[in-house]
Amino acid sequence: SHTTLVERRNTDKLGLNPKELAYIPTAVVATFPSVTFSGRRYDTQASMMENAQSLRYRVSLGLGRQFDTRRQTLFAGYSIGVSLFSPVMNLYQIRMMNSGLEVLIPETLLVHPPTSDRVNLSTPVKDHMNPWLAFAALGVLQGAVYGHANISFARKLGVGEVVTMSGIFRGSIFACLRDIISQGGPFMLSHRFSENVLDPVLPSADPSTQTFKHWSSVTGISIVATYISHGFHVCQTAMQTDQSLSYIGSIKQCYRRHGIIFLWKGAEARVGLLLITNIFNEIFLKPAWENR
Repeated sequence: SHTTLVERRNTDKLGLNPKELAYIPTAVVATFPSVTFSGRRYDTQASMMENAQSLRYRVSLGLGRQFDTRRQTLFAGYSIGVSLFSPVMNLYQIRMMNSGLEVLIPETLLVHPPTSDRVNLSTPVKDHMNPWLAFAALGVLQGAVYGHANISFARKLGVGEVVTMSGIFRGSIFACLRDIISQGGPFMLSHRFSENVLDPVLPSADPSTQTFKHWSSVTGISIVATYISHGFHVCQTAMQTDQSLSYIGSIKQCYRRHGIIFLWKGAEARVGLLLITNIFNEIFLKPAWENR
């Protein structure tokens, strides 16, 4: 009888194990869609469906682990590439804001460890909220990396006051705003710009034309976004290299020393860096974040 079959399959002394019901042959389930044992009624069809869903979930986890390996490879490529260029640009920015400083190019490679941790930490924000906030989180973390470089250079060059590594996160609000604009803008808007602005001008569907329009959108928006966001970067750099400054104090000091041009002073260095960064965003980060 079906009761004997279920008893034979039961391994739990406290009652039926629902997973055991999944082993009941389909023909038996069709004949006996539910069974009663020890005064308790069990739905065998529901148990089989639950077990099938559990199996699909376990398979999806396996695929997720395989994808994570690919995602981490993309993250590593992104982080290594950006880390090779960031220190030189940070040093250039400090020298532009403080004239007459000695060049320390050989030492720049020692202050930006190539790590994908900041991308990994910002990815859940993208997955559970949205990419704009993910770039805000990335900006805070990237700002700390910049802070490490800025403070290292400030110490060696004798720039600023109260310069300690505890200040690597100073100016995080500036960092959020900077990266939302400078990285989030090209990442989120380049495709729309290509479709709405360049497609009417260059309607050809030729692959080479499509490639030209895509990268023209990425690089064009990157340059504009870099200049718009540069003032935030200058103010964060000021807060990190002179840790006596507040948010308002950093703006006042930058304006007092350089006038309104502080908003774009040294921006050419970040134009180069952000071109590289946003190209790497397209090559490495976007495929990882969009599961492509």
